[in-house]
Formats: sequence, structure tokens, C-alpha cells
Amino acid sequence: MVAVRAGLLDTNRALSVTLYLDRENDYLPWMAAIKGFNYIRKRMYTTEPYGLLQNYIKQKVGHLVNILGWGVGDNYGTLGSKGNLQQRFLRTLTLKTLCENGDAEAVSQAVTLFDNWLNKDEEIPADLKSFVYFVGVMKGDSEVWDTVWRRQEVSSHADDAHALRQALAASQYPWVLWRFASLVFGFGEMIQGVTSLINNKSQMKQLEQLFSQNPPGGSGDKSARWPSNKSASTWLGGNAMKRSGTVPEREFIKLK
Repeated sequence: MVAVRAGLLDTNRALSVTLYLDRENDYLPWMAAIKGFNYIRKRMYTTEPYGLLQNYIKQKVGHLVNILGWGVGDNYGTLGSKGNLQQRFLRTLTLKTLCENGDAEAVSQAVTLFDNWLNKDEEIPADLKSFVYFVGVMKGDSEVWDTVWRRQEVSSHADDAHALRQALAASQYPWVLWRFASLVFGFGEMIQGVTSLINNKSQMKQLEQLFSQNPPGGSGDKSARWPSNKSASTWLGGNAMKRSGTVPEREFIKLK
């Protein structure tokens, strides 16, 4: 897919190279293929053939599930009962890719693992946790989100807490995402961070409309208000100065 990025090969011809993949069982070729698929997916996301591309990816990846499965512990299917490192990587890559492309069975399996972890304290295989958390929050409601938030606060494992925090951004409810941003950054800082991406009054108006339609606490929330026109204009002017080099750029705040 490097040739596609460089404009040396069209997408159709590049995809024809992947026709053999339903006979490929090794990690490295699949890692390269999925990286290429993801690049094409981003380019085609808003186009009509996007669904066809997803179906093609699921078709090519699907045979690996029968080989690697969703087993816990050392149960990694016929490729090896002990599951060497590359096999573990391949299984994670396979199941994550299927979930990302909306495979109903894979999403259902991920949700089951997530629900059993959430409600029964059943352990999720370590190499599957990241995307299982993500799918679980994406498919869950605001109560699920609250529970995951509390668990990441008390988690004693840094990697696990990090995966949970990343999953919190998967909620499909706009007011929950507003709340997440507010909890992490503080409401005022969140608004300033968002408006730092605004270039003109038209974009500011669109953002104000989005905020009014999806307030942080839901449609009934009156506690957080969009800044006054004067404050918004001040931020807009400040952004213009930043881009001209008059004002130093703010550092990005990253979750540790």
C-alpha cells in the first residue's frame, strides 16, 4: 500500500495483491495488509463503496478466527496450543480488525467478554483487553460508562487504566463525551482546547450549534453554557495571532 500512498498504484490494483490472503496465516504479512487496509478505509470512509471494502476485509480476515479463536489462556487454536508471540499478535490483530469493520459475531463476542468482566469480574485475555474495553463502552449505555470510569480511577495497573481511559472515548452519546472531556480537562479548558481549532466565525457558529444540540449533561443540562460572543471572539482573535506566530502555541495535554 506504500505505492498507493505515493500515487504509483491505483487502489483496485493494490487490492488485487491481497486476493491470496485467505490462505495466509503468518503475522507479518497480515500486519502489512491491515495497515494498508486501514489507509484505504480512511480514504473511502465517506464514499459509497466503503461498505463493500469492509465486507472484503471481513471475508479475508475471517478464516483466521477459525484457526486462532477467542480462547483464554493457552488455547490459541491449531496454530499452536501454547500460542507463541506472533500468534498472539495475529489473534489480537484479527479480532480487532473484525470489530472495527462491524463483524456482528466478533462484536458480539467482544461484548460478551466485556459484560462478563464488568458484571462477573471474569478476566479478559490481556492481549484482547484494549479493543474489548473499547467495543464494550461503544455498545454500552451511560451507566456502563460510569462504571468503567470508576474502575480506571481505582485500577492498580497502569496499562489497564490507560486502556480503560482510551475506551471511555468510544461512547456513542455526545453528552457523555462532553462530560468525559470536562472531567479530564475541566470545562473551561475543554472549550478553549476545542476553539483552538477554529479559524473563522462560520466554524465558531457551527461549534456553538453543536454545543447547544449536545450539551455536556444531556438536553436538560443547564450547568454549562457556551461562552459569550465576546469571549468567543477573544478566543478567535487569539487563534489568529497564534497562527501568525505572535502568541506561542499551547502544549497539548495528553493522558498518561
